[in-house]
Amino acid sequence: MDRTAGTPRGQVARLLAADLDPGEAEAIALVLELSADLILLDERDGRSVAERAGLRVTGVIGVLLRAKRWPDSRDKA
Repeated sequence: MDRTAGTPRGQVARLLAADLDPGEAEAIALVLELSADLILLDERDGRSVAERAGLRVTGVIGVLLRAKRWPDSRDKA
């Protein structure tokens, strides 16, 4: 049972699902609802829709690169 179906997020997700996988559509709708800073998407269509909606997008490679640059807390112990 979809508990978000009647909510604004559910409505946005349904509109996006016409062009995207349901998971990507729901993720984009949730990020818009929460005004989150970043969304993690790897599929080209989902990334394109999210960018057109004004969202900052990264993929798994972007997360790994950020993690590599993250200060190593062991050096400060």
